Amino acid sequence: MDKRKNPISLKVENRKKLEIEERRAIVAANILAGASYRHIAKTLGVSPATIAKDFKAIIKGWQEESRDIIGDWVPVEVHRLDVMVNAIWDDVRGGDLKAMDRMLRVMERRARLLGLDAPTPIALQNPDGSALIINIVKMDIDEI
Repeated sequence: MDKRKNPISLKVENRKKLEIEERRAIVAANILAGASYRHIAKTLGVSPATIAKDFKAIIKGWQEESRDIIGDWVPVEVHRLDVMVNAIWDDVRGGDLKAMDRMLRVMERRARLLGLDAPTPIALQNPDGSALIINIVKMDIDEI
């Protein structure tokens, strides 16, 4: 049996993918503009569930793009920090306190950038110091 798709079904599939991409571009623009799922769905003639699904796909795409961009920029930022260290190193070794403070800031930035520091634990508290209680509420997509 031939596993290749017939040209007509490929055209239909490609057209459907293009329609979804175009709709998601509109959804993204509307979400960024502050429109609700319900409003976007009504405008586009689809269900709020479709908009929710589109939004999840949009967010996933943005996250993947961000990871790629961040991964590309880390070496650039590390190199910039190296340049800064080289520029102040003689003053640091000479005992210049301002240069030492600047060096510490560069070192702190490098540690944060490369994840060298242990995470800082955060305890959520009320202003009186008592434990903060958080209630998690499940909402139906139509309530958004």
